[in-house]
Amino acid sequence: MDTVFIKNLILSGKHGVYSDERKHEQEFVVDIQLYTDLKKPGETGGIQDTVDYSKVKKIAEEIVQNSTEYLIEKLASRIASKILNAYKSIEKVSVSIQKTEIWKNGTPGVTIVRTQNEN
Repeated sequence: MDTVFIKNLILSGKHGVYSDERKHEQEFVVDIQLYTDLKKPGETGGIQDTVDYSKVKKIAEEIVQNSTEYLIEKLASRIASKILNAYKSIEKVSVSIQKTEIWKNGTPGVTIVRTQNEN
């Protein structure tokens, strides 16, 4: 299976369990991997035959920047669900989110994997 990906997408949002995390924007690093068949776009060279990663980036930006969630697990799930709804050709999506500003020593985060069948 082939992969389209976005790595190290830096976004700001107000997400976290503690009220202070939801009052002030903090940085999140998002990685997205989309599992799909890229044979046709590899042959045609046409954007209409593939996943437009700029549209995937916009989905992630809208969700992270325009909502507030207690858990980044929920944030990642929302991103995955919206991507799978937008692109039926994607068989599986992996979304990783890191909270880079919460600790001085280490970076917590999550990775979720969803399939078209689970959506």
